[in-house]
Amino acid sequence: MTINYRDICKNIFSEKEFIENSLLGIGVLQDNRIIYVNNTILKSFDYSFEEIQAKNFWMKIIHPDDLDIVKKQIDTKLKNKETSTTRYKCRALMKSGDFKWIEIFSKTFYHNNRIAIIFTIIEISKPTPLIELSTNDIAKLNVVEGLLRNFNIPYKIFKPIDMDEEPDRKKEYIEEIKKSYEMFERVINNLSDVTVEINMEGTFLFLSPQSFKIFGYHPKELIGLNAFDFVHPDDLNLIRLKMARAVIKEDILYAEYRAYHKDGHYIPVATRGGVYKENDVFKFIGVVRSIAERKKLEEKLLASKARCEDLSNDLKTRIRKDGVKIRELKEKFHHLLETSPYSILLLNFKGMILECNTSTSKLFKYDMNELIGKNLLEFIVFPSNSLSKLENAFRKLIKSQKADSIELQCYTKEGIQIMIKISSTLVRLYNDILIQLIIQEISKAT
Repeated sequence: MTINYRDICKNIFSEKEFIENSLLGIGVLQDNRIIYVNNTILKSFDYSFEEIQAKNFWMKIIHPDDLDIVKKQIDTKLKNKETSTTRYKCRALMKSGDFKWIEIFSKTFYHNNRIAIIFTIIEISKPTPLIELSTNDIAKLNVVEGLLRNFNIPYKIFKPIDMDEEPDRKKEYIEEIKKSYEMFERVINNLSDVTVEINMEGTFLFLSPQSFKIFGYHPKELIGLNAFDFVHPDDLNLIRLKMARAVIKEDILYAEYRAYHKDGHYIPVATRGGVYKENDVFKFIGVVRSIAERKKLEEKLLASKARCEDLSNDLKTRIRKDGVKIRELKEKFHHLLETSPYSILLLNFKGMILECNTSTSKLFKYDMNELIGKNLLEFIVFPSNSLSKLENAFRKLIKSQKADSIELQCYTKEGIQIMIKISSTLVRLYNDILIQLIIQEISKAT
């Protein structure tokens, strides 16, 4: 009896259910857009299907240090229309903000007559490159370990076995050493910085391939040359002094300086590394990083700071000048107030007196301190017919910003009834809109 597994699967679940509930994350990428993912990926990364479908969304969730690798894999596949399955590792961002390591298997196929990539995702533990440790280069390894820790690169130390004691493991040991060197080489080559090794005379002993990207030189062009010859003359003493201190104090060296580029100009770089002793000879191993972008940003910030300081000084100057003008205007205003034969008052829209002159005090027989800060109707008594005329004039003033002069009766502090003429207008003073009243006594009422 022949067992047809396809028929069995059909009886248990549909093909779609199988894909959706697979233990593997499965998805399809087309036109730089993830057009499908199964439930496994949605649950694993906690994104909604709508979020994942956004164009170029996949670029946002790949770790910046791994993005070039993933792009290269995708571009190569689409360009060459490779049908073989490729496999690589990278870090992907979950919605929580944490990164997780994943292994991706992918191949091309045609969907709706257009090329697409189907991929599967498996979660993996953080890779740990192997580094060989021998008794002859412990000092060198300590420096390398420090650099790897500084750049958050995972690593694992592999201690070689004694060939005489365990001859049966010789082949296994050689394979492990080979893998460790290959892994370590990939780590070094995938750094964005140049790894360098020089002796105390400054001779280049080793450079990683990134030297071409940063300095324009291939490593073979620099090996055997003196590193100090590529340092800007004005920075050379600083570099020599810091290297001497690193040797004496057995400390980490960090320095920023200008390095010569093959194109004929100097570029700003930063070096971080340490000194180790091998066979009684001191050597330096470290990394060199281009800081051109950072320097450009610093220059922009300094320029912005200078512009802000200039604007601040201009503003202070203008404020001082405006302050002088305001004081002069206030003095002129108070001079006009005090020399006017008429009563002049400044009110806010609640009727509170903010300013008044001596003529006001004389007209209504109140002291100045009894007037300032009080409501106009608190000290001047108006008969009902006069009060209604005053209210109408204020309403008209607020509505049209001007009002006709009115004549009405009121009482002074001593109870004497007088006839006055009030002219009102709106004025801008101290950045506020105020009501100005000019009051003229017509005659004492009889």
